[in-house]
Amino acid sequence: MPLDVAPVIRSYETQRTLNPPGIPALAPIPTGETDDTRRIVERFGEDIVAAGLHNGNQVVFVEPTRLKALATFLRDEAELNYETLIDVTSVDRSQLPLNGGARFQTVYQFRSYSRNQHLTVFADCGTEPGGNDELPHIDSLTGVYRGAEWPEREVYDLMGIRFDGHPDLRRILMPKNWPNHPLQKQAPLGGEEVPFTFTWDDPEFETLGSQILPAESTAPDLPHGTVSCAQLTLRTKR
Repeated sequence: MPLDVAPVIRSYETQRTLNPPGIPALAPIPTGETDDTRRIVERFGEDIVAAGLHNGNQVVFVEPTRLKALATFLRDEAELNYETLIDVTSVDRSQLPLNGGARFQTVYQFRSYSRNQHLTVFADCGTEPGGNDELPHIDSLTGVYRGAEWPEREVYDLMGIRFDGHPDLRRILMPKNWPNHPLQKQAPLGGEEVPFTFTWDDPEFETLGSQILPAESTAPDLPHGTVSCAQLTLRTKR
């Protein structure tokens, strides 16, 4: 019996602290500033779409064409010294109000261990000629942070974002001939429906655990010299 892999519509819940009720959640809008975000804005100017604090976390939105330059600045600027790129993730915003933004967005987590600072960077992904948003791409950061190699492969595998300049861009989790990218919103959800309920007295489950097997279905006697698990349990208790 083939599995039902028809697409399932998924939706976001509203974040009341960010958006009015009924409006899908948007990316965090940073406010205020820190010494780090101020240095970044001073260096990159209008290439920084937004920068500041969100819930106490340093957040920067950068133009995609300046992503690699920003990463190099974070690593090499002595007063910043973000030695490590911890992770690379992504967002498919096709079910959100884009407000002129790209469908796909990459998210980078930088860490300065020497200064005990953390910084999150967002960048919109470009599209292939013709504006096909199902073929997003952005510069790879493997030339700046070697640790970006496998996280970028994971994002490519699961979200379909191509990282230009990546030395070995191929799937890392799914089989190489997998037909889609599972974390894209239009990717079909496969699976098999199983009976489940949160209601204890659901009639469908009223006999669960009380079934009596017919005699002919019980296990036969074990050969001479062997013991059953029940016998082993009894011997252990003695």
